[in-house]
Amino acid sequence: MSTTAKDSSTATAVDAAGNFVFGEGGVTEYVSNFAGLEQEVAGTFSSVIFPSSLNTEEGLRPIVRFFCKGGKGHKEGTIILPAPSSFATADNAQYGDAELGFGGKLAMDLTRSATSSEGRAELQSQFEGGTKKGIDAITGTFKGIFSGDNQRENLKALGSDLTAAGTLALGAKMQGSEGKLAGIGKGVAMAIGATFNKNVTTEFTSVSTRGFSFTYELVPSTQDEGKDIHNMIAAFREAIYPAPANAGSILRYPPKWEIKFEKGVSGRSGNRLTSFPALAECYLESFSTTYNGNNSFHTDGRPVKTDISLSFKEDRTLTLDDIKELEAST
Repeated sequence: MSTTAKDSSTATAVDAAGNFVFGEGGVTEYVSNFAGLEQEVAGTFSSVIFPSSLNTEEGLRPIVRFFCKGGKGHKEGTIILPAPSSFATADNAQYGDAELGFGGKLAMDLTRSATSSEGRAELQSQFEGGTKKGIDAITGTFKGIFSGDNQRENLKALGSDLTAAGTLALGAKMQGSEGKLAGIGKGVAMAIGATFNKNVTTEFTSVSTRGFSFTYELVPSTQDEGKDIHNMIAAFREAIYPAPANAGSILRYPPKWEIKFEKGVSGRSGNRLTSFPALAECYLESFSTTYNGNNSFHTDGRPVKTDISLSFKEDRTLTLDDIKELEAST
């Protein structure tokens, strides 16, 4: 009999094996006890436009707008920087080799025959070439080859009873089996000096989530811009880390970011810079800072130059419809 220990923070029980045991309210009661985990925005951070001259260069200098959506424990806010002089993106799909074997190839041909005239012609040609005879022989011979008292005679007569296509097909069926049938299948293939076509074809498996990188060299021209850089770095850095909940036993996701390339800082409709790709919501995957690469300081102690590097990753893989919808956005 398992013992259970009540957890007052979740109102659930855990058995001796560490499995959740829900009470009378079931999963609904369990979920309701985590109502405090919803992604409420924790406030806003000071929005940053760097350099400040971007405000006076409307329409003259493209910008990239990073909007942090915030969450419980994370603040929302906007950081605006010049559009990068170099921005690389890659759209990747994964393909692999799939071994269809005899049955898989036949199924593919049958499916093609039902959907295209070309496929019907190919299948007709294969059947006329002897494949149909081999399949008919399989259905009649394979069932009885190991039945009754004449198994050896049945196997001996196999070569003369079946066409070459049927022999290979039966051998392939055996080779795909386990135990003694697999050995027989190999023996059939070796005896006639042939190997079985694995029918390897290219199989689409998935697309990759896209990643994007930005690199900036930040040189403030005033003390206020130095403070802006400090606030910007703090906002990016905090967005890397998850916020704890339930006394640290649960971690909330870091916030998502909306990244938009625009013609200027106004943010008006139709301001999107269509020469750059439209991006889905992203997580900030990495953020690095190099302080004072030229070993110079302002009078208030702030570094004269700060280099930052950011890497974002979209929160999901995309489909063709997603890409069209993103590119149609304004």
